[in-house]
Amino acid sequence: MSHNENDTLSDFVPESVDDEDSVEFPEVGMHKLPENTPVVASREPCNRGVLRVALVQKNHGRRVWDKSMSCCFCNSVLKNKISEHLTKVHALENDVARIIMKPARSVERKWGWERLKNLGNFNNNVAALSTGAGKVIVKRRSHNNDK
Repeated sequence: MSHNENDTLSDFVPESVDDEDSVEFPEVGMHKLPENTPVVASREPCNRGVLRVALVQKNHGRRVWDKSMSCCFCNSVLKNKISEHLTKVHALENDVARIIMKPARSVERKWGWERLKNLGNFNNNVAALSTGAGKVIVKRRSHNNDK
């Protein structure tokens, strides 16, 4: 299955959420990473030609909530509140409208937001890996460089 920039969540997610294993995401292998591309775990902004993976930041011993997420529709990178961005900016998209119709704080609604967030991060990571530069958005961030 090939990945296309115009793909929507409905291309990958079935209408019913009964079988979690039936969801198929496009395959992206690390072999597509251009040779000699350095991958760095860093808190610094990314330079050209370097892939960066963000680390958890702390301020006076307390965690800073600054994880980036990418929008699957406009490819903008947001610091937080991806569901709020999708509701305000992309409410007319079929996938977002289907999620908004679910009851607030329901499992289906949370699952839908999670899937859209993951698809946006996936699109961002495919672009970063194919160009060999940029920031890779990971599900969980490490606290230090050695992990």
